[in-house]
Amino acid sequence: MRYRAIGVMLSVILQAPAAGHAAEQAPPVPACQGCDCAGTVPTLAVVAALPSRDWKEPFTARGALKAQGEYAGSERWQFESFSLNMLQPSPTAAIQVEPARRALVIQDPAPGLKQNPAAPPPWSPAAGSISVTGWVNVKFADVVVRGTVNAAGGSAGSRSRQGLLARWDRHHSYYWFYVDFSSGQATIGKQQPGTATAVPLPGSEVAIPGFQKTAAYQLELEVVGPKLKGRIFDRKGKLLVETAEIEDATPHACGISGVNAELSLNAPFAPLSASFAGVSAAAVPAARVTGGGPP
Repeated sequence: MRYRAIGVMLSVILQAPAAGHAAEQAPPVPACQGCDCAGTVPTLAVVAALPSRDWKEPFTARGALKAQGEYAGSERWQFESFSLNMLQPSPTAAIQVEPARRALVIQDPAPGLKQNPAAPPPWSPAAGSISVTGWVNVKFADVVVRGTVNAAGGSAGSRSRQGLLARWDRHHSYYWFYVDFSSGQATIGKQQPGTATAVPLPGSEVAIPGFQKTAAYQLELEVVGPKLKGRIFDRKGKLLVETAEIEDATPHACGISGVNAELSLNAPFAPLSASFAGVSAAAVPAARVTGGGPP
């Protein structure tokens, strides 16, 4: 991919923390009830202490946030944008809940990267966001996360990556099932220490039939033990495509769920734009792998 070098450069600049996720340092903690955190390195004590329960967010309570903060809907959300310009939240990012559309809308009018005429590298930091992350502080081991991406649509469409997070340890480790609205591809990515961005799990990349960058898609990410599967539905709940069942040889143990939007490596100079609706997370019994169903 033409701009795959961006990931390499981010690892140098950020010293490996995930884009949009503030680095936190903490030693491993004992296993937590209902979620084996002992095998996660590093694992934060705050995650081990979190409750385990199903949740669902319809985004019906009006709220607006600048760059980072909290949203109190059916669940208490936390948000964080990230700009490479000063390695801190973007001053231009706007995060707003629009109850009429039951959607969380993320817009940053400023690009997060700009072209560098003195390449390499082919880019340099700009004031805008390279990522925005939202999460609910409830932990899961085996989980199914559901939600709609690009929910607000718009005539211009999106050119960003938008998707669902699972097993995030609030540090370097998580799974991210996302749609790349610049390519029409969906992928399950894995972030772990030593990688600056989520790396696609082999065999998880799929093309979305009849893809439109203005359309909304319902996603489902299921993580049971070391196995992961992603499914994509249209707005009416019709299954469009699903990934193969992927087995991760070194799986993340547990973590929290949420949403994540990042610049696309296929369109790194386009401003970040994303929207989400009907996000939920529910525990899945470890003994079974469910058949899918629309969010």
